[in-house]
Amino acid sequence: MVKSAGVYVGGSFRETRLEQLKRLVLINRDYREDLNEVGQWLLDRSMFTIYCDLHDLGDEQDAKNVLSGVPEELTRNPGQSAYGGRLA
Repeated sequence: MVKSAGVYVGGSFRETRLEQLKRLVLINRDYREDLNEVGQWLLDRSMFTIYCDLHDLGDEQDAKNVLSGVPEELTRNPGQSAYGGRLA
């Protein structure tokens, strides 16, 4: 996989999704408090969707390793807001 203008091109779908998950985890860490509830839900849902893709590709352990720094309550049920209300 080659990085061109800050974006990874080429490589496999698995590699691309793993890089996307890594970027979302960094965004989660650095900017979560700046997002409103819907923005936080979208970020959580995006991470969950990529996790599901990686799980289906047999790469669940790599996804878990990337997500290891994300609080468990944010990864448990992506359809449920961390603040109690259902957003989907």
